[in-house]
Amino acid sequence: MGARLSVSPSAALWDTPLEIVVSELAPHARGVLRAATVDSAGKRWVSSTSVRADGAGRVELRGDAAMRVLWSVHPPGAGPATYYAYDPPVGTERIRLTLDVGGRTVADTRVTRSLLAPGERARPLRPGGAGFYGEFFEPRGTRPAPGVLLFGGSEGGLAVTPEASLLAARGYPTLALAYFDEPGLPKDLARIPLEYFARALRWLAKQPGVDSTRLVAAGISRGSEAAQLLGVHYPRLVHAVVALVPSNTPGCGIPPYTFGKPGGGCLGPAWTVLGKAIPYSRFAAPYATPAIQDERVNGPVFLDCGGQDALWPSCLMAQAIVARLRSHGFRHTVTLLAYPSAGHGVGALLPFDPVHFPTGGTVEADQRARAAAWPRLLAFLGALRLPRRP
Repeated sequence: MGARLSVSPSAALWDTPLEIVVSELAPHARGVLRAATVDSAGKRWVSSTSVRADGAGRVELRGDAAMRVLWSVHPPGAGPATYYAYDPPVGTERIRLTLDVGGRTVADTRVTRSLLAPGERARPLRPGGAGFYGEFFEPRGTRPAPGVLLFGGSEGGLAVTPEASLLAARGYPTLALAYFDEPGLPKDLARIPLEYFARALRWLAKQPGVDSTRLVAAGISRGSEAAQLLGVHYPRLVHAVVALVPSNTPGCGIPPYTFGKPGGGCLGPAWTVLGKAIPYSRFAAPYATPAIQDERVNGPVFLDCGGQDALWPSCLMAQAIVARLRSHGFRHTVTLLAYPSAGHGVGALLPFDPVHFPTGGTVEADQRARAAAWPRLLAFLGALRLPRRP
């Protein structure tokens, strides 16, 4: 074909940054680097990136410039106001990269990304057996590590399996949990008992390879409320809280949220404990009442937010959480990652993932924020491995 196109590494875990190199082009030649893949449903996703060779006929893409080639794939015809989320193929994603110069393909190569590490196992769990709806991702090896209970927000269903599988690939046994809008579960995010999550946490604590003294409740968006409330009401069971694009107050119960469609109004309390409704606010706003009593959490807290969040003011509410903790003399570590240009999509967690949330900010800002937040989250979990001080 007359040019060389290489990717290093050509096969890696999903969150591994890649380097893309083109060589043997004419000096200062212009071209288009294209990526193409298919999702779990067999639908095609594509991207195109304009490139220009240097005086030696080389193009070198590293860091965000390289990963943008992958995370910018989208359904053909998708516009800037279109919501889309890529559902990775089970196991390994295969991407074809081609370089077009002057209207013809002059080089191509393949790259694979995986959400599962070698030896990692995935185990489905359902209400009829385990008492909850989820999927447990087990890393290879049995050395005890912090266990993570991970759940999403108002979209409902089992929406966080990619993130859970990658956390396990990085050494953290993770149970992805659905709490409404799946078979055997409530249809709406309304009157969800905290005892349901506690059951899943107790199950997680008993699994081989899980350190039962290092259990993490991690929730995204509306799920952040449940993560915080679990830390508040179950301080002996929850040892750290991760609340992404969070609220500082419990909100209304709602039907499953669909992007671009009007909401279904307030369905009363979203959460209950011991059969009683947890008081809630009808509006998502900083310093709304009743505030979640996060000072009762018995462990470190990790927060992230987007300054351009158009779904709700996640940064203002995250700052309200931090202010409350400080005012109560909270003795544990608090981490707040605030990304001024990002929107609600920063809470999606998975780095380099082809997803577009038209909920404030830009796709580029969300992607950069998630790429920056992911290693910080891994470091947060890694610090939980350290022995407690007496």
